[in-house]
Amino acid sequence: MPLTGRSSGRHRLRWTITVFVALVWTLGAVGTAAAHAVLVGTDPGYGAVLTPGQSRVSVTFDEAVTVAESGLTVLDRDGERVATGEIRYTDNDHTVSSALPADLADGTYLLSWVILSADGHTVGGSSVFGVGVPPDTTLTAPPPDPLVAALDTMVRLLAALGYLGIVFGVGVPLVVLVCGPAAPELVRQLGVAGAATVAVTSVAVFAITPGRLGGAAGWADPSVWGSALTSTTGASASVRAVGAILLGIGLVPITKVIAAQPPRGASVRALLPAAMGALTVLIASAASGHAVSGPNRVVAVASTTGHIAAMAVWGGGVGAALLLWRGADRLAALRRFGALAITAVAVLAVTGTVQALRAVEPLAALWTTSWGRLLLVKLASVLLALVFAALIRRHLTSGELRPIALRVETATLGIVLVISAVLAGITPARDAYDPPTHSTVALGPVRAALDIDGAGAGEQQLTVRILDTTGTPLDVLDLTGRLTRDDDSLPIGLEFRRVTPRDLAPDYFLAKARVPVSGEWRLRLTVTIDRGTAYAATVPYRVW
Repeated sequence: MPLTGRSSGRHRLRWTITVFVALVWTLGAVGTAAAHAVLVGTDPGYGAVLTPGQSRVSVTFDEAVTVAESGLTVLDRDGERVATGEIRYTDNDHTVSSALPADLADGTYLLSWVILSADGHTVGGSSVFGVGVPPDTTLTAPPPDPLVAALDTMVRLLAALGYLGIVFGVGVPLVVLVCGPAAPELVRQLGVAGAATVAVTSVAVFAITPGRLGGAAGWADPSVWGSALTSTTGASASVRAVGAILLGIGLVPITKVIAAQPPRGASVRALLPAAMGALTVLIASAASGHAVSGPNRVVAVASTTGHIAAMAVWGGGVGAALLLWRGADRLAALRRFGALAITAVAVLAVTGTVQALRAVEPLAALWTTSWGRLLLVKLASVLLALVFAALIRRHLTSGELRPIALRVETATLGIVLVISAVLAGITPARDAYDPPTHSTVALGPVRAALDIDGAGAGEQQLTVRILDTTGTPLDVLDLTGRLTRDDDSLPIGLEFRRVTPRDLAPDYFLAKARVPVSGEWRLRLTVTIDRGTAYAATVPYRVW
């Protein structure tokens, strides 16, 4: 039985929504988002003995963070929580600290934290220190809360749905107003539905933020809700929800504006509340991700706002072509949309380049990190969508249009939306880049072969083998080391332990270090050959 015009439109709408939902659902297979806020240091430092009279513990990051009262804890060796004081922020919210009890018994203690960084990532970690005695550095932190990991994944699902809402709530109405008329009531329904999607997903992001900060107990703690509201994630979600509500209400008069084609000044002014709501949604969406961390934040937020707006325009045009425009009006509207689409693609290219330059360093991070590889997939998807857009434009000149090309372009743009949501939820390439490093340094008549498992900021394992001039491993008496930055700041002492290989070859040495920040570092090695002979040398290396 042939479909009527109305039933055909409903069929296309169901088909499009099904494709987008299926693509969004693939986010469920993505792993836990890695952290973006980088640990600069703890006080006391890892493995240190608490200074007599020291009454506070603190954790410092390279950007502003948010932490709940339960997010900064001190545990004794038995896993019992030590009573600590109220959380205090200093250093422009880069450092969080808490008071320690004055009568803390001698022993080993574990300082652990779960914080929310400015770009919406949860960051967990731990550090061991001692009171009165050197700590047992084999003590490990409890496993991460699986609830927090599940909520992080849910945030990415909600982000993808939010992008879809922006396409329908902002992109579709804007494209119809600029490029050509369509069924006014259907435009209003799609726009309001898109705005409602943005509002609901934003409220949901805010509602789960206390769980990300404090686990299941966070939802029952009013102070955690306060922390959620003041966090960048919670504040941007709240503002985005308000903007989406304003957008939805402001779209109510759009039917009269479309019916008055070409739009008159008075009718256009009736949509000013919708325009204000749309701008609020775009800026708040840009301010809830990687743009608010790292250098040049104002430029980054502006660039990301333009990127999301261009994505909404392109996706809105494709959505209008599938669901709204009909007959001769469809061809005329698509011809007008061609010029608008070229502008949107140009904005996407420029703003995407700006974001990539901030996030990809060095260039090798583009193909060696998950973020970089996803960016390449997104680029390939955009190029594929452009190919089909060119085919559509070619067919328009001959007065015909193949629906299959529109559907493939829609599916491809859906993939782009999903990848964009994933990219917003995982660590940028510049922070995930963790290449192994190998170097050889002369120590008098011997050489030290140095291997670092990953030269990214954070935990590093250093392996040193002492060799003679022919490359044969040697037995030596001892090896010590020390890490400093180029300006001799942040000194880190290394405790090398001797390792005997299974084949009983000469021993080699292992050390673990927590390197807090990226930049140029120097490793000072001292090898003791025998009781009367020792040599020292310095090895420079880059920490990413």
